[in-house]
Parts: sequence; C-alpha cells; structure tokens
Amino acid sequence: MNTSGAQPSPDRTAFQMGQMHIDPQFTLEVREQQRALYPTQLEENDLFFRDRGEENAMRWRFFSPLHHAKGGLVTRDLIESLRAGGELLVVGAGPGDIERYLIEACGLNPACIHAGDIDLRDYPVDLGVKTTCFNMLEPWPVDGNRYQCILIPEALGMAAAWTPGERIVGREALPSAHIPFIGQVARAIMTHGPQSVDESERKTFVQLVCHEHSRLARSWPALENALRCLKAGGELRVNGHCMHMSELAALVALSDTCKPQVSTISFGQHSFSLRRAN
Repeated sequence: MNTSGAQPSPDRTAFQMGQMHIDPQFTLEVREQQRALYPTQLEENDLFFRDRGEENAMRWRFFSPLHHAKGGLVTRDLIESLRAGGELLVVGAGPGDIERYLIEACGLNPACIHAGDIDLRDYPVDLGVKTTCFNMLEPWPVDGNRYQCILIPEALGMAAAWTPGERIVGREALPSAHIPFIGQVARAIMTHGPQSVDESERKTFVQLVCHEHSRLARSWPALENALRCLKAGGELRVNGHCMHMSELAALVALSDTCKPQVSTISFGQHSFSLRRAN
C-alpha cells in the first residue's frame, strides 16, 4: 500500500483528528441535576430511564442526560454557547429529555432549542420548544447555516440500521479478498489521518466500505445535511452511530473532502463530532 500521502487542497483548512474531552466534574453535576429532575425514573446507574409503561411496546431504552454528557454530546461549553445566543437543533429528539434538562436544570430559554423527529405525536408540549417532523435520512426541512450545534442522540444508529421492513442492514460480510487492504487503510487513516493514504487507494477503500447496504452509506446524507445546517464553526455531535472501525475510517475520509468543509473530527465513547470550518 502506498502511504506517501497527498497534500490538502490549498483552498481547504487543514483537517484535524482528535478525542472528545469529557469533564468529570461536569458529569458529576449532571448526575445530581438529573436526580433532582427525575427523582423516580432513573435506573441505578443513572444512564437510562425505567421502562415507560404500556406505551413502550417495543421496549426502547431511553437515555438520560448523564448518558449524553458521558458521550460528549451535552457539555458545559454547549450550555454556555446557548446562553450566549447560539441555537441548538436536536434530531431524533424522542421524549425530549435533553431539552428538558437544558431548560429545567440549566435554565436555558426554550426559544434557542429546536427539536426534530420522525414522529412527534408524543413529544412533550410543556417544553415550549419549536418542533419539526421529518425523517433524518431524507432532505431536512430546516434552515441552513443557522445552528451553533446539532445533536443526534442515539437516533442515527437506529435509523441507519433498519429498513422500513425491519431488515437490519450493515451486516453483510465484505469480500474476504479485500479484508487485508481494508484493515490496512482503516488503521492508517485512524492513526495518521486520511492524507496519509494515497488518494486512489483512499477512494477504493471508501467505495468498498461505504457500499449500498452499509450503515455509513445510509448515514452520510444525514450528516451532510446536518453540516449544511450549521453555522461556520458550528459542531455536529452524534451518539450511538453503530458503525464499525472501517466505517469510521471511511467517515473520516469522507469528512476530509466534503462540502461544507469539516475542520475537525473528534471521537468519544460510541460518539463523534464534526466541526464545520470557519
């Protein structure tokens, strides 16, 4: 494999990779705040809510604000940016527990929060946030170049993993002849960045990994739509993506060349963030 690399285009900001920083003091604060907010609903580890009765016929698990703080979605700097006038879009908002935490525990103005989901019939009306019903895998009916931050909390993995007929996708085995090549390129990209791999090999790698039935192929249009909705310098944070390592490496390669331009990709525990270039 040729790893001589290629230089980024002069009209693009240098692409950076990193790790999400999780503030342990902040997560302790979130734990105490949500215990006051949900005194009877949390499970013992505080990361999940107890089942919500008969209406939860599919036995979905509902994640607490602490889960999203530990995953790097809910952070102190997010709260501060919203207090300073930024706007937030939560996609796959579910029962609105992130929004409730930000409004009731952090005192944020509901006017700075926008919630979207494919089904909002049971979304809590008492929060007073703007809502829009849409499928994240299809075109987004929300304003471009608007949001300081977009959160996709645990919803992208579910949306990308199931077809309308409930056939799970992304499990098809890759041709065995390509496994060594895919592994080499994925390790090179995740260790040294996408520009460490020759452009033609990088394109071949993405074509192999991002095949028609892969979760990345289903997820990438949603990520591009989210990036278009961010302000310059804004950040997309995703949790529960359900992608394996080679798909994450292909995500890095796609992020390095996409429009709008991504300046930074950071990884956390089952999460990643994409920052739009200034």
